[in-house]
Amino acid sequence: MMRRLVFCLLLMIAAVRVDAAAIPGTGIGDVDGPVHAMAVFNRVLYLGGSFTTVYHRNGTANVRNGLAAINLVTGEVTGWDPGVTGTVHALAISPDGRTVYVGGNFSQIGATARSHLAAVEAAGNGTLLNWAPEPDGPVRALALAPDGQTLYVGGSFTTLAAGTVARRNLAAVDAVTGVAHPWVADADDAVEALLLAGDERLYVGGAFSLIAGQLRPYLARLNRASGQADAWNPAPDGVVRAMAAGQGRLYIGGDFTAVDGGPPGSRNFAAALDPAAATPGSVLTAWNPDFNGTVRALALSADGAVLYAGGDFSAVNGGTSRNRLAAVLTGPASADLTAWDPGADQTVRVMLAEDAGGQLLVGGDFTDIASDPSPDPRTGLAMFAIGPPVTRADPPPGGYQSAQSVTLSCEDNGGGACSAIYFTTDGSAPQAVPAQLYSGPITIGADTLLKFFGVDGEGNVEVVRTAAYFIDNTPPVVSASLPGGAYGSADLQPVTLQCDDGGGSGCDRIYFTDDGTPPTTASLVYAVPLELDLLLGSGAGQLTLRFFAVDNAGNQSAEEQVVYDLDLAPPLVFSSLPDGTYPAPQTVSLRCDDGPGTGCAVMYYTTDGSAPSDGTVRDVQGNLIPPSPVYTEPLVLSSATMLNVLVIDNAGNRNTVIAGIYAFTREEDRERTAGAVPLWFSGVLLLWYAGRRFRYRFSAGSGAWR
Repeated sequence: MMRRLVFCLLLMIAAVRVDAAAIPGTGIGDVDGPVHAMAVFNRVLYLGGSFTTVYHRNGTANVRNGLAAINLVTGEVTGWDPGVTGTVHALAISPDGRTVYVGGNFSQIGATARSHLAAVEAAGNGTLLNWAPEPDGPVRALALAPDGQTLYVGGSFTTLAAGTVARRNLAAVDAVTGVAHPWVADADDAVEALLLAGDERLYVGGAFSLIAGQLRPYLARLNRASGQADAWNPAPDGVVRAMAAGQGRLYIGGDFTAVDGGPPGSRNFAAALDPAAATPGSVLTAWNPDFNGTVRALALSADGAVLYAGGDFSAVNGGTSRNRLAAVLTGPASADLTAWDPGADQTVRVMLAEDAGGQLLVGGDFTDIASDPSPDPRTGLAMFAIGPPVTRADPPPGGYQSAQSVTLSCEDNGGGACSAIYFTTDGSAPQAVPAQLYSGPITIGADTLLKFFGVDGEGNVEVVRTAAYFIDNTPPVVSASLPGGAYGSADLQPVTLQCDDGGGSGCDRIYFTDDGTPPTTASLVYAVPLELDLLLGSGAGQLTLRFFAVDNAGNQSAEEQVVYDLDLAPPLVFSSLPDGTYPAPQTVSLRCDDGPGTGCAVMYYTTDGSAPSDGTVRDVQGNLIPPSPVYTEPLVLSSATMLNVLVIDNAGNRNTVIAGIYAFTREEDRERTAGAVPLWFSGVLLLWYAGRRFRYRFSAGSGAWR
């Protein structure tokens, strides 16, 4: 009962706020003759009918005989042009989108003879495939199995395969080879509609009384594997021409006026059936839109809330004007006609709900859509936006420093006005109940989680939207992860700028400068930890960070400043004695230069080629090397020496260098060895004197000369 009251409330609101002139068909282009069939794959619309020209929505004409394809995104009429001699009544597309199956009353595709049923490539210009089941009469309905292997064919024929296979009005053929399956479910009169539902069931509608050997007037449900009709038998009293399934229901449209043995006039031209119910008894008695003329096409919205109908009728619901197009809510109420009223001037023959774009595609004999105020005709083809509405909050969600008056506005993708908006401010999910109906601006004076949704004139329900508002007049606090001070490369860390807004609206951005100038909202925006060595750009110097934060309510923190004295370059060591061969002894002085840095602290040295250590250096085995001598005064050298130095500055920067490589001659051999040249190659020092050769090899592992 409550649900019925809600639907009635929506309809009353819709009736007041929506009019037909507000629901124009959106541009898709036109054709110059009737459209009987549609199929969509990957946002491309394939059309079949008896037209000869298809127009781009910009007016460009394209010759297309009975078959055409339109890109739904761009409106372009594609190069797909199989060309048919006759009329196309049915289309189906393979699951992989490569093949389009074409049924109708035609004799050839392009220049090739092909009777009533054919397959063409979906890409390119639509090349005809070598697939020819050859029924001997018109095909009016197609249904392709989900696996793409079997095509069910309905129409007004008696044989397949050029008269060699008997199949009356209904057949199953191999979708790859075109060969007729042994499946036999002959109907004694024309089949007008086919619908696959579930893995095992095929619904068949038409003008027949007997099908698969059973009395099933106008509507039957067959087993796809066996072709047998099950016990379900709603028995409408006239031809079934259209079907749609959703949410556990089967909707039918056609020429009937009663279903399930009811009196004539009890169910005019449309009905909702329960596929799980016994018959009689399958008709859903509470749902009765009561059309006054034939329903030829049906399509359900993506959420199953609205059933769109097209045909030859001019009134619905016992007299409400609806010319050949109507939208009916699928809820339990009996008077559930929506305000959607485009109005076609002639018969509507086919409808297709294209979920990806939220569009309803309509084809038929019409030459205009009454609700379209443009001077352009809508000949044979029209498109309507039928997606759920979109509701927006103004001002948008976020943080504010004072109370806000929030307005909710709803835009109906169907082109009309929304019928209602529902909301809550306590974080709970809103419901379509009068107590939560939006009627005017909402005052928000504290932190609020606003939730809302809209309902359009067709009953499409928007997903619940959430908007978080924060009332915040307290500024945030900022800080740096590394305090100011002197740093060398050993203890330098990336600097993280941190913002804390407490329980406020949350931090939005941190602005900073690294050159000591005051930051503004035009300054750099902090995004990742700051590498001070990269910002400094040199080995040593002073770097000043200045920064502030802004929260989501626009509150600005106090500015903070942090100064870093950086010495990131290691010191250098210079020897007073260059590499070479000298008479012994020689005095060597060492000098440390730290440039603009913090100054040299200490120098450790070795003269045997080993690695110098300050007590923290480890050898290749991981053992600590004892501290080496500290340089305090000039060194006197008298034998082959490799002088290694470890120098450390006051910022902790370290540098290990070879200060010099020296060789010495003995006193008695000086004359003969004058001018001797030391050779250093691959870690080996070779000295020649007095006709003898001495070799010294430096071992990196032990740090010694041998």
